[in-house]
Amino acid sequence: MPVLQTRRLTLRQFELEDVDALATILSDAETMRYYPAPFDRAGVADWIQRNRTRYANDGYGLWAMILNATRELIGDCGLVRKASTESMKSRSATTCAATFGARDMPPRPPAPAETTDLQLSKSTG
Repeated sequence: MPVLQTRRLTLRQFELEDVDALATILSDAETMRYYPAPFDRAGVADWIQRNRTRYANDGYGLWAMILNATRELIGDCGLVRKASTESMKSRSATTCAATFGARDMPPRPPAPAETTDLQLSKSTG
């Protein structure tokens, strides 16, 4: 069941059946370059289970990002609770496959403020 759906993406809870698709992402050295190490298949299964526990305990966690055009799992995004020195805080997180590129997503139109800035730059330059 989707958590959120847009024209391009569906976000949904991870399922144990996602292990193989997610392992191609979380075991990739380029994708995981900012993590201590890429995950092996068992680590991915544990990671999915931790998120399923977050859904039950916190009501949210990291969700599977599915590209609607291909139904391909391309990464994860969402909120996770992390302990700090003062309290528990939520933070956002996203991991996207290194092989997933701009070719797969149509360009976003600029925000109105950006459009205005671009028009001003062109007219004064």
